[in-house]
Amino acid sequence: MLVGWEFLQRFAVRMDFQRNELTFYALPHFTYVGSGAAVPLILNKHGNGIYLDAKVDGIRGRLQLDSGNETGLFLNAAFVDKHHLPGLLHATLRGYNGKGLGGDAPEAWFARLHTLDLGSIILRNPVVRLLTAKDNYVQKLAGNIGQSTLKHFAVTVDCRHRVMYLEKLPGWDTRELFNRAGLIYDDLPGGDEVKTVFPGSPAESSGLKRGDLITAINGAKPADNLNDPAFIQPTGTLLHLTVRRDGVEHNYDVTLSDVL
Repeated sequence: MLVGWEFLQRFAVRMDFQRNELTFYALPHFTYVGSGAAVPLILNKHGNGIYLDAKVDGIRGRLQLDSGNETGLFLNAAFVDKHHLPGLLHATLRGYNGKGLGGDAPEAWFARLHTLDLGSIILRNPVVRLLTAKDNYVQKLAGNIGQSTLKHFAVTVDCRHRVMYLEKLPGWDTRELFNRAGLIYDDLPGGDEVKTVFPGSPAESSGLKRGDLITAINGAKPADNLNDPAFIQPTGTLLHLTVRRDGVEHNYDVTLSDVL
C-alpha cells in the first residue's frame, strides 16, 4: 500500500518510524499541539510533489520529501556538479545505486555531509549519496530526503497548512551508521546480492566479490532490509557469511569496521 497525495489532501499524517505507526487526522479541523519544530512545505501546483527548503553544508537547496525512500538522503547530479561536492566532501567511495527501468542506475558517490539544516533542526554527519548522472525531471531540485533522515523524528505532515513538524526521538542526533562490511547489495528472495565491494573494506579483505549471493549471516537468512542490522553492529564484530558463487557455497569471515 502507498499512502500518497490523495490521502495527504484529506488528512494530516503522523509517521512514527520508531513504532512503525501511521496516524491520520481529519482535515480541515486539525490543529497540531505537539512540541515538534515546524518546517515549511512547498507544494507543486501542477503535480503531487511535496518539497522543503534546506541547507546542505550551508548551501541552500530544495529537497523532495519522500518518506517511502529507504535508501535515504541523495543529491542530484546537477546540484552535485554545480557545488563540486565530491571534492568538497572528500568522497572516495563510489558504487551501486539501485535499479531503474532500464537496469542498474548510474553509480553514486557515498559520503557524509557536515550538516543538514531543516529549519531550526541541524543534523550532523548524515550519510548522503551524490548522484553522477543528470535527470531532467529532477534537475531543478537539490535532491531527495527519505527515511534515513526522517526516522530520527516523529513526523507530522499537514499539507493543508503547508507545514511539517519534526519531534525529536531519543537518540535523534546519534551519528548515522553506514555498512561496516563495506559493501552495497540488493536484497533478493534467495539472499543479498553483492553489487559493490569498496576497496580496502572488510568485505574486500575477506575475499567477497561483486555478484556473490550472501545466503546466510551467522547461520540465519539475511534480513529483508536494504539496511540489514547485521552490517551495522559495533566495530570488531565478526560475521560468518555463507556465500554462493557460481553455484558453489563458500564461507567467509568478515570483521566489521568503519569505512565511512
